[in-house]
Amino acid sequence: MADVTTYQLDDYVPSGSCLKGHINAPYTDLVEAFGEPNVGPSDKVWTEWSVRFTVPDEDDPEDSDDHYVTIYDWKESHPDHSRIGEYRWHIGSRSREAVWLVLDVLNAPETMERVAEDSYLGKTPGTPEWEKASQLRDYINDQEKDCA
Repeated sequence: MADVTTYQLDDYVPSGSCLKGHINAPYTDLVEAFGEPNVGPSDKVWTEWSVRFTVPDEDDPEDSDDHYVTIYDWKESHPDHSRIGEYRWHIGSRSREAVWLVLDVLNAPETMERVAEDSYLGKTPGTPEWEKASQLRDYINDQEKDCA
């Protein structure tokens, strides 16, 4: 297990995620740090990233914890409002560390390692293992939607 926190885009958002805080940053800084937004628009959100942070356990080097975090605009009248200049982004999660994790990526990127978006669960894209992992994640997401 690595002793560095990793992060990657991940469309899984567990139920119970809620607002944990805000950050001020231009849209371009978020795209540079995380890539293009990976969650489509909804009734109250135009721009959203869903990110999985894997944080090593300080007490057990063989263990880690996943923190699922969303970064999003909220109730804007037009998608460009959050994409021009500095914007106050909402940070959602079930994790108290969510805002700090996002700030670390933006302010101290040397403390983090970005993992390729297509390396879901350490599987190689296009292989049967990757397909199986993707289908499982889709199934879990569908189940969570039914519970919400």
